Amino acid sequence: MSNEIFQAIEQVGREKGIEVDIIIQAVEDAYAAAAKKYFRTKEDLGAKFDRETGALAVFARKKIVEAVTDPDLEISPDEAQEMALPANEEGMVEIPKPREELAQLGRIAAQAAKQIIFQKVREAERDNVYKEYIPVAHR
Repeated sequence: MSNEIFQAIEQVGREKGIEVDIIIQAVEDAYAAAAKKYFRTKEDLGAKFDRETGALAVFARKKIVEAVTDPDLEISPDEAQEMALPANEEGMVEIPKPREELAQLGRIAAQAAKQIIFQKVREAERDNVYKEYIPVAHR
């Protein structure tokens, strides 16, 4: 299955004239939105697609702060260090969600993800048409 997903993404990109990175971003956004909807959480969830394995990983973004007031969005430096999580330049860490939890996403989350992907692909198609015809209109 690993390469099948990426091959399908490449095929859609070729057929629709859309960059593969745009489709991958749509898949990541859709998966994160589906996970957020399924888990009914306030956490700032994100997703990453691994092109080599075809795996999607979901993670929670949290800001490192000394005094945690919102555990859904913040983490203490000690906790982050204990989990061996590297912080980015904004002081944020990405905490991976367990794969067992993600296996439960189910049909409703998959439908939501599908709608988001289709929406993003339509937007990219519209942008391509706009970019193609704007130079023609200004002649």
